[in-house]
Amino acid sequence: ATKKYFALKSIAKAHIIENGQEEYVVREKKVMRTLQTPFCVPLYNTFKDDRFIYLLSEALLGGDLWR
Repeated sequence: ATKKYFALKSIAKAHIIENGQEEYVVREKKVMRTLQTPFCVPLYNTFKDDRFIYLLSEALLGGDLWR
């Protein structure tokens, strides 16, 4: 069986509001959902609770790009 790894990005709702980034976060979600290219990480799902917004995407393992 092939193992599949995921990345879960959490963003604090308070941080989004304090920095006026509501539109940015919505746009990030829309862009990640619509792009289908091997050069961008696919977004599988989003979740939220009282304090955070979560973006579930494919994990890119292998280190930093600038090294």
